[in-house]
Amino acid sequence: MIRFLLSLLAAVGLPFAPDVRPALAFLQRKEQDDVARAQYEAKIDAIVDGLVHRSVARGDNTLDLLLLSGGGQHGAYGIGFLRGWQSRSNGSMPDFDLVTGISTGGLQAPFALLGTAEALSQAAALYRNATTDFAPTFDWLFWLRRTGGLVKTELYRQMIEREMSGRMSARLQARFSEGRQLIIGTTDFDLGIGHLWDIGRELAAPIEGQRRVQQILLATTAIPGIFPPLILDDHLHADGGIVSNVLQVLDFDGYRKLAASLVTS
Repeated sequence: MIRFLLSLLAAVGLPFAPDVRPALAFLQRKEQDDVARAQYEAKIDAIVDGLVHRSVARGDNTLDLLLLSGGGQHGAYGIGFLRGWQSRSNGSMPDFDLVTGISTGGLQAPFALLGTAEALSQAAALYRNATTDFAPTFDWLFWLRRTGGLVKTELYRQMIEREMSGRMSARLQARFSEGRQLIIGTTDFDLGIGHLWDIGRELAAPIEGQRRVQQILLATTAIPGIFPPLILDDHLHADGGIVSNVLQVLDFDGYRKLAASLVTS
């Protein structure tokens, strides 16, 4: 009987050793979340510092911010509005200090930061010619390619690369040298949070900067389940509109921090 009980205990694996893998995975995820939250706060602080410096440089106690939302092809209305605003002889569009964009708003944001009639006309042409020039088409073999999307985006990718050219990069760099900022939002699928991309900082990279910005623009417009997502810094990224349709950047505490910094600057 004793021999039988010992055999039974051995068979069921006693003494019992609990599976710690879920707990370790939870702790690892929490650590990643804590790191991501700290990085996010550091980016907000950098944006606030940039706005303070820009305000001091302007010398008129004013900041002009533009937040461009998502909306797919409805973004054509947004760029049309900006063109009309920019062309007004009275109360025309300001020279923005900070422009943020998500999804189709992210696609417009570089042109809006430039703010010239030429730049906005160029952006408007993209929406006007999208259907014939670069609109994604259904990929009947999506189930074989396993890209994570249902459409072919080669023409769309080529358009992004063409528009975010060396000339566009140089024009944006000139704006960044004045202390202006351009922030694009994506969604980090691995962490389930929004991610901020400082395009000025990304574009400053000597070798891969332009390529990185092209990838970010592709990611922020990657409608989940339709467009293929992109891997950036070993994380899966797609349309920033999943988290928020408008990239506000600063919440109430952020604006309070900005106000306090402006008072003491």
